[in-house]
Amino acid sequence: MASASAGAQASVPTTVATVSATPALNREVFGFALGSSLSDPTVGYPTWNFSLLSTVAYFGLHVNDDGTFAADSDASTWNSSALTALASAAHSHGARVVLTIVEQDFSAGTPHMCAALAHGATTIANTVAEIKAKAVDGVNVDYEGLNGSCGSADASYLRHAFTSFAASLRAAMPSGSYLSIDTYAGSAADGYARSSTYTGLSFHTPNELSVGVPRYRCSTAR
Repeated sequence: MASASAGAQASVPTTVATVSATPALNREVFGFALGSSLSDPTVGYPTWNFSLLSTVAYFGLHVNDDGTFAADSDASTWNSSALTALASAAHSHGARVVLTIVEQDFSAGTPHMCAALAHGATTIANTVAEIKAKAVDGVNVDYEGLNGSCGSADASYLRHAFTSFAASLRAAMPSGSYLSIDTYAGSAADGYARSSTYTGLSFHTPNELSVGVPRYRCSTAR
């Protein structure tokens, strides 16, 4: 993609829709919806019981090394009427809809993660543009990799860079937006997300709605 992501329009709303979690639920129930089967009549969102969900995350827009979003099939679905219909269905049941931004790099030295975080400002600008363009309720961050120095003198550079990225993303998001960060069972919340979601559960077939269990809650919220 170009420097601005495909879904961003020349004129966008200045605020996002404010949606409270489904009132009947006593806790956060967070579902990940894959773009590959989003509108499938057998397993896609038309078959889901949204009253059992508090938040649905569209999975997702993948981050390139230069911080822009990949122009792949998931981006096409994000920019399609299927996403609009999903949001309408979820909002009509009081469930939030958020965008998952994805960067996964477990290769030696994690060069893609290093590059993506070095261009974090671009990702943040494009993410905020997408929230506004689609009038969704926030962002879910799925950055998975290994801590490392990225060639610096700081052995935990990636950890510190990601913390800074999360803080900057939170500050840039529209008022009332919901930010969640996917984490591992042994990780602690960083203080910039409203909730963190344990990623130990896998997507599954045929119904590719995967539910994550929030393990940490943070008091800070935009």
